[in-house]
Amino acid sequence: MSPVSISVVMPARNSSETIEAAIESILRQTYRDLELIVVDDNSTDNTAEIAREYASADERVCVCALPDDDPERIGWNGT
Repeated sequence: MSPVSISVVMPARNSSETIEAAIESILRQTYRDLELIVVDDNSTDNTAEIAREYASADERVCVCALPDDDPERIGWNGT
């Protein structure tokens, strides 16, 4: 993979119904020199699995997962 000039960070949590459309939208852009970093926030549905399928098929996609046992982690509501 050549060096990328744009990084797109997509946070995701329990978004299995919409994540495919979101990923497809980014990957179908006419500008191809990009990377997509999907950050799964401890989804309880199959969001992470869907994102990993894209990552295995397209080298521009990377999937990361936030730790769920970090006591200093700030949640969605800021606490």
